[in-house]
Amino acid sequence: MAADAARSEEGFTSAVATRVMVAACRVAQLDGTGAELIRLGENALFRLAPVPMIVRVARTLESG
Repeated sequence: MAADAARSEEGFTSAVATRVMVAACRVAQLDGTGAELIRLGENALFRLAPVPMIVRVARTLESG
């Protein structure tokens, strides 16, 4: 599962967010190649290059 890629000791970094985005794109059958990180904060936002779509990666699965 894509969320498993975020569970690591390195914290929520651009590298971790990118790995999660790539895994999520694979599951959704989207091409994440060349995705541009446009924001890294509480969430990471990526603009996909091949399609007009934004991918949001949350810092955690917990809500509130």
